[in-house]
Amino acid sequence: MSTRVIAVAAAVILALALGVALLYVTRSQVAPPIPASSGSPTATAATTTTAAPTGSTNPPTPTVAAGVVRCGMLAANSITSGQGSGPNTFELRSPTGVSIARFGWLGSGQPALGTYICVRLIAGAPIEGFAGLVGPGEPGYIASSWAATCGTVSDFVAPTSTAGGSFVLSSPGRAPLKVALSTSNPPPDGLSGYICASIYGTGAPMAFFAGLWPPATAGFIPEGTLPATKASPSPDGFALPQSCIYIAPPVVGADQKEWSIDCGATANRDARGTLAPVLTQQGWTSCGSVTATATWAKGTTRLLIAESSGSPGDYPRIVQPVRPAASSSCP
Repeated sequence: MSTRVIAVAAAVILALALGVALLYVTRSQVAPPIPASSGSPTATAATTTTAAPTGSTNPPTPTVAAGVVRCGMLAANSITSGQGSGPNTFELRSPTGVSIARFGWLGSGQPALGTYICVRLIAGAPIEGFAGLVGPGEPGYIASSWAATCGTVSDFVAPTSTAGGSFVLSSPGRAPLKVALSTSNPPPDGLSGYICASIYGTGAPMAFFAGLWPPATAGFIPEGTLPATKASPSPDGFALPQSCIYIAPPVVGADQKEWSIDCGATANRDARGTLAPVLTQQGWTSCGSVTATATWAKGTTRLLIAESSGSPGDYPRIVQPVRPAASSSCP
């Protein structure tokens, strides 16, 4: 083979090698495509659509993640003029009749007034906006529940337009409970004598008044009947002693029910020790304690006592699984 042919072949091979190298350099400078599921900051948030209630003339409403879920009895708007009034405006009320939300709900097909519902609402003034119904099992849904505590009122201080008030609720065999009154929810005509009330203590430095239970209603306990507190639903197979109260409505979930209780500042530091004699007296068997929680058994029913962290608004809890245990013996 002549020297000229060899030289030409070498030049061709060198050119091919340079071309391949240049191709790799070019590809390395181009960012790879981002998969759709990578969570890229440029992706837009997805929205879901909630179907309108059966028989509704409303179009499906987008459920906005920023909304808040509120639950209560659907009621007609109590404001008939001025800000907050108007057609297609509704309220949610607690079991004691206190308004806990006011919102616009356009169209027709709403459930009957008095129906317990949970709705997702969008913040607004003077009323909130309806974004969709929230059904059982969906995030934010809370099953209907309530708690009542009864006693004699003393040291009543009426709230004013600029400052809240308070009162003390007392019952024999129980530590007196100081209860706050807000400026936005004053009691009707003051408070005196024997009453039954919904009282919420969790999430606040001091328990606050959330409405009265009139005589002959579900939450009213006749004077002299002990314990002077009850909740719906109540724990299966266990009655709270008179020294303790239900400090908030129970939280009802698909797997368990949970009750926050207040047995007084000293007893709250050792709820397991406080409730142990009562549980034994009512036929429960101790299954032992671990990590600030004690488990008790009665047949295939289980009940757990969880200690409080001690921080304001955090109380001891009674927790009960919904499903029965596999056997009557402790695990």
